Amino acid sequence: MDNMFGAIGVIILACGIYCFYAFIKMKRTGEPSDVILLNKNDASRPCKDKAAFMAKTTPLVLMLAVVTTLYGVIDVVNSYVYPMDVVDMVLGIVFFIVLIVYMVLTQKYKREYYI
Repeated sequence: MDNMFGAIGVIILACGIYCFYAFIKMKRTGEPSDVILLNKNDASRPCKDKAAFMAKTTPLVLMLAVVTTLYGVIDVVNSYVYPMDVVDMVLGIVFFIVLIVYMVLTQKYKREYYI
């Protein structure tokens, strides 16, 4: 059973690293990430104020990247190296709270800035 949760930790760690990649790409190009922020329908619609949308969502992507990567590392360490059940559980709760906040705020900003 621990191997399954260890595999999930590896997947979460990979997602966190991808979030960092998306954050860096967004900062360099000034364009929102189609994968992290927008779906196919939103990407084809015009944005009212792309600079304001980026200013509000870029910190959210960074927050998601940091928490996801940290939780992925701790979960992998907990599963394969050294058991830290309490730390893993606390970070798991923090991860899910951040994920919910991220989803709610990005949906709010998409409704606000995309026609």
